[in-house]
Amino acid sequence: MLIDLIILIIGEFVVAILPTYFAALLVTGKKSIGKAILASIIGPVVFTLSLLFFGGIILFSIPIAIPIAFFISLLIVFYFYATLFNTNLAGGALISIVSLLISILILMVSGFVFLFSGMPPFPVHHP
Repeated sequence: MLIDLIILIIGEFVVAILPTYFAALLVTGKKSIGKAILASIIGPVVFTLSLLFFGGIILFSIPIAIPIAFFISLLIVFYFYATLFNTNLAGGALISIVSLLISILILMVSGFVFLFSGMPPFPVHHP
């Protein structure tokens, strides 16, 4: 049971890092697995904190606060990726968007593998 959890955590970590690594390699042309790991761990935290911060500030002044806070948070994440991978803001946005598309592709391929293999998408333990 513990080995299943360890394998699951390692698999999820790899699936989260590889799209960012390949997107950064495609945009910048430099191999940087360490920066991809850092971006995969800190990027969602930056987005969530900035969304909570700007959503809370704007919520009291403008009725349509969430879309504005979402857009500001995306810009902050694009800037974070741009500074982390030493590129401009458009490069940071491109890394983020390409990483998202690669993640969707990985999830679709793994879904088709499970669909046509006959295996359940989650482990089934019977007592």
